[in-house]
Amino acid sequence: MASNVSAFPLKPLGFSGQAVYAALYSKEIAGAIVDGPALESLKQQCASALPVIALAVRHAIDAAPEDLERVAAPLLTRARSVVSWVAGQPLQPFAFVTLTLRGASFRLVTPQGRRRQRLGFGNTGPQYQAQLGRILRCAEDDERFAFALSLFDDSLREENAEFRVARQFACLEALAYRVKAGRGSRQAVRYLLGLERGALATIAVDGAQYRYDRVEIGGRIRDKLFHGAPFDPDELTEDARAAYDYLLKHPEQLGDLLLIDCELEIARWANNASRGQQDPPATLVDKDKLVAQIERMVTEANGRLADAAILSGDSSKRADSDYLLQLLAFEILLKALVRIYQRPTHRNHSYVQLFKLLPLQVRSRVIETAKARMSGSADYSSVPMLLNTFGRNFIALRYPYEEYEDFTADAYAALGKEWAQKDAPLEEATFVYYPEELSGLVFALQAEIRGWLDAGGGKGHSAGDGPGVC
Repeated sequence: MASNVSAFPLKPLGFSGQAVYAALYSKEIAGAIVDGPALESLKQQCASALPVIALAVRHAIDAAPEDLERVAAPLLTRARSVVSWVAGQPLQPFAFVTLTLRGASFRLVTPQGRRRQRLGFGNTGPQYQAQLGRILRCAEDDERFAFALSLFDDSLREENAEFRVARQFACLEALAYRVKAGRGSRQAVRYLLGLERGALATIAVDGAQYRYDRVEIGGRIRDKLFHGAPFDPDELTEDARAAYDYLLKHPEQLGDLLLIDCELEIARWANNASRGQQDPPATLVDKDKLVAQIERMVTEANGRLADAAILSGDSSKRADSDYLLQLLAFEILLKALVRIYQRPTHRNHSYVQLFKLLPLQVRSRVIETAKARMSGSADYSSVPMLLNTFGRNFIALRYPYEEYEDFTADAYAALGKEWAQKDAPLEEATFVYYPEELSGLVFALQAEIRGWLDAGGGKGHSAGDGPGVC
């Protein structure tokens, strides 16, 4: 499923123990005797029940079992959510095995069954495994998708039919977050599903056929439960009202009202085929304003970079103001690219969060351009670490003295001298600059924005032209 997360199907637990248990208490409670051949037949009928899958996390270090299990917990939770989507029912762990260099540790919890093994889309073998891997990567790269997957997982555990369909609608709404601007929740979910004219379904009640909009009903139930919005069934069409009355009497159908929509949309997302991964086209008026805004941001960033170049060449400079100007230019360019893809930035100096707002395809292209530009002189093996460092530097280097408030002048001088005597290890530095890496990323952002403008940014094309992926 990932480089350090694997899934291994194992032999089903079966229901042999439960069959023996049922036979024993059938006799004790009801006086009904189950003979040997009948009991063996029961065991065989349930031999494939309770299928088992082992989820394995490989660690790069050795530690105490409880520490390794704690570190593995978020990875296992995400992996279970992915497999829950496959099974259509939540996974229930029943055993944890932790292997260390000193031995093995075992821990048992209560087991639970499932409804099915896979959705049956024809995904088997390598293709099937690749799809699971794509879902897992989406969950790692996009916290909104991870939240949607968690909501879907929660819905499968919910026994109350209305609560269940409310969680399913919330799952779809979470997947529609990029297309929600200017749309109500139900309208956004319909757009996500490609059902702008209505998510119509048909139900037969006493020989009559009734048509209803499942997104309308699911959304109203969600609004009632999540927001306390009144839900008057009389506001529905006559057909929808009859269908809703029927579904209330058949909670097993109401509870799965949007189940298939959730399953299919998660699959589409993993295959980069969801409308929720693409920005809706901008209007020409919005586009003109956007282009003007991006051009102003580029001009401001280039001005900061020009001033930084002047300062860096001045041998009499007394501070790292040139580096701060480069960081400011980097932030402006990053926010400009985020705006091109119509993501809200707000007031945010978290470069990791800003970078994650970009489609994965764009992020990959920026990193590859930076690598090519720097020709091996910069290390981009951990871009999140670099972005976190740049974001921290942008704030902290404006007031660097705050890092040493508890130091006397002598202690401050001794700290620097001791660090220099140890050959100035980066891991012990208060501030690390990574100027080469910053320079490459600035160039890559400039190239990406320039490419968008040169491709006709002001000629009515959508800011999100091209596939948006998670």
